[in-house]
Amino acid sequence: MLLKQLQRLKLITMKHSHYLLFSLLLLISNFILASTNFGKTSLSGKITDKETGTTLPGVTVYIPDLKTGAISTIDGTYKIENLPQT
Repeated sequence: MLLKQLQRLKLITMKHSHYLLFSLLLLISNFILASTNFGKTSLSGKITDKETGTTLPGVTVYIPDLKTGAISTIDGTYKIENLPQT
């Protein structure tokens, strides 16, 4: 509706209206995607043996208050996503 009014007023051409519509849809979709992760963060790290420095695969990292966690991979890394920001 807004595009047709702008076209009638000769403020934009039909070709430009497609670019404008695409840009608006892209902007809205980015806003929606950003808002779903708003206030979320992640925790990641690498678990190693204190004495030897070797990585430790299969170690459970657990946050009891949030009832969430992760298990370290073969290279000792882990990542817990979608944690609330404090």
